[in-house]
Amino acid sequence: MNTGRKPRTTSEENGGATLTGAETFAGFNNGVPVEETVNSRRVTATAGLTIGTTFMKMSGIYTLDVHLVSTARQDADDTEISMALDVSGSLQGEREVRMRDAANQFIDTILPDMTVPIDERPTVSSISSDEMVNLGSAASSHFSLEDTHDYKHHMRLPSDSFTSVDLHVNTATGMLETIERIGHFDKLTNDTSSPISDPYCPTNNTNTVMLHSADAAELKNHVGTLHADGWTAISLGAKFGVTLLDPSTRGVTNSMHAAGLLDDRAEDLPKDYIAASGAGNTKVLVLMTDGENTKAIDLKSQFKTGDSNVY
Repeated sequence: MNTGRKPRTTSEENGGATLTGAETFAGFNNGVPVEETVNSRRVTATAGLTIGTTFMKMSGIYTLDVHLVSTARQDADDTEISMALDVSGSLQGEREVRMRDAANQFIDTILPDMTVPIDERPTVSSISSDEMVNLGSAASSHFSLEDTHDYKHHMRLPSDSFTSVDLHVNTATGMLETIERIGHFDKLTNDTSSPISDPYCPTNNTNTVMLHSADAAELKNHVGTLHADGWTAISLGAKFGVTLLDPSTRGVTNSMHAAGLLDDRAEDLPKDYIAASGAGNTKVLVLMTDGENTKAIDLKSQFKTGDSNVY
């Protein structure tokens, strides 16, 4: 998703011509190398000239060497990326290794230089999904996940949410609607033991989401913890990835930032699609998958809430 950014251009160092637009910058190719990152481009040009003197000849100085260095840099406004990773069971083995390698290579491409000030770096959110998305214990309360139980933090979205990019915002209050928490049940056996020995969703923080990070090492460490298992719901991972690029989730981000769960770079993200300057903020969804949607298992609606009719 690219909103058509309008780059801003600045000149640095010692004088020289200022490149004033994307067309000028793109055409500036007279043997001058262009250093590019995901949200900036920079050229550095040097020039030298030897000139003859007039009055300085009387002091024995007949020539002067003049050297100039000029750097022009062109920056895009904020770049936000959602990386949706399929971690369903079909990726187990060699495919899982390849997925991790591809994700890490992508992170290194997007965030190649950690010496760049953090507020100038793109941000990457990592969304791993099989047939569900695990918000994790830290983030779930900030996403208004319903409180039917607290065994795990996996969510399910209603089908009508896939027709828009937001995450069910109440237009009257501006707040997120409550999101369904997947039930805690055993999908395979009739075992009546408590606690449930083989629950449908893991009760730990396996394959949780990571929001708006500009730290390559942190992102790659997160990718290294992912575990392939379960059925496939590519559309769910993609939907949640798009949602994390939409300003409707800014309240979630700021709430998590205020709680110390996100770095300062994440504050006030996602940005508006069009910045106050009129430039477009760049928003990108990257989807890595090996297959197609399969199925998901759920409790029947009459058993999702309320007291048990047995106990």
